[in-house]
Amino acid sequence: MYFKAWGNCTEVFYIGGKKGTVPYGLAEVERTIADDDFFRCHKKYLINHCFICEVNYKTNLFKLCNKTGESVSYIKVPASYRAIKKVKEYLRQKGYKIL
Repeated sequence: MYFKAWGNCTEVFYIGGKKGTVPYGLAEVERTIADDDFFRCHKKYLINHCFICEVNYKTNLFKLCNKTGESVSYIKVPASYRAIKKVKEYLRQKGYKIL
């Protein structure tokens, strides 16, 4: 679902609330996965855009949805101004109305 930089390691957050740690920095993880679904939204976060359920343009936060069976949990992840702008452009291209 997303990765978070943690010192010289990176925490991996999976669907369902499970998490793990890899002994690599976030830049190395980003190079390794090379997946179009993931993008760097902040210097400490790499997220899968498929899990974005809400974008708050005033506070620069992404709200990620974590659905497991019947339950849904939400995680708020900070975003840089540049990442918010990038997502705005992407959603406009997909035909969403942006306020």
